[in-house]
Amino acid sequence: RLPALSAKGTCFVGMDLRGVALQGACLDGADLRGADLRGADLRGVRMSRANLSNADLRQADLGALPLGAGRTMPATLSNSRLRYARLDNANLAQANLSGADLSGAELHHAVLDDADLATTRLDRVVGLPQAA
Repeated sequence: RLPALSAKGTCFVGMDLRGVALQGACLDGADLRGADLRGADLRGVRMSRANLSNADLRQADLGALPLGAGRTMPATLSNSRLRYARLDNANLAQANLSGADLSGAELHHAVLDDADLATTRLDRVVGLPQAA
């Protein structure tokens, strides 16, 4: 458990962080490329300018995580809990969201080109692009 951790700009490239509890941590500018965050509790985590490219977030709980402002997210998010996440302007092209729970998420202007939405829960989603 690492709640309220302050790790601004820290390099976590390729690290095994499975199941880690990071509620309320500050990961602004952190490099999480290829990190294994399966089953991690990331509720309330701040990740402004964090690089999550190719990170594995399967079954992670991201709560209302804001991933906007053109954020690139070619990550594995299958079976993730993204309820009420603010994903406005997020680039989720080619992201694996199969089985994820996006209930109540905000997706205004999000890019979902070639994203895997198989079995994705989309109840009460706001701003879902028509092509998805």
